Amino acid sequence: DRLLLLSTVRYDVAYLEPVNMNEVVRDIERQMSGHIEQVNASVDIFGQAPPVLGYEPWLKGVWVNLLSNALKYGGASPAISLGYTTKDKHVRFWVQDEGEGMVPGVAASLFRPIQRVKQHGGIKGHGLGLSIVKRAVEKMGGEVFVESKLGAGSRFGFTLTLADEETD
Repeated sequence: DRLLLLSTVRYDVAYLEPVNMNEVVRDIERQMSGHIEQVNASVDIFGQAPPVLGYEPWLKGVWVNLLSNALKYGGASPAISLGYTTKDKHVRFWVQDEGEGMVPGVAASLFRPIQRVKQHGGIKGHGLGLSIVKRAVEKMGGEVFVESKLGAGSRFGFTLTLADEETD
């Protein structure tokens, strides 16, 4: 399914429109509530974020991937926070976990297809999720980022353009 989504993102056109990220994130939280409860996670979600220009189906995929990774790599009973900041005409969203983090230099390579961190042996996956996230976010005019420090967790996120309030 992820390979199919990757090929779709590669060739499909994103029709950007104002997206209410609050509704998108709440919907994803509801969809993933069983998994969140299963791993005994706490998820703190940001307040009222401003609308951004994006393509809602891809944004849902981005959030599912980032939240799934935080649940997977966030340690036992993960404490996860979803946040955002605004600067100029952009909104920077992120998912922060308190897992073991990564050694310097490893994190940025994770956005390439089939890349996984070796230190997380035993966790299943194909290494495609973050490359799909990167491709989708870039096609919506944004950028991806990761901040991580060994022993201090990771923050994965993306930036998108603030929607012009006149178009809402």
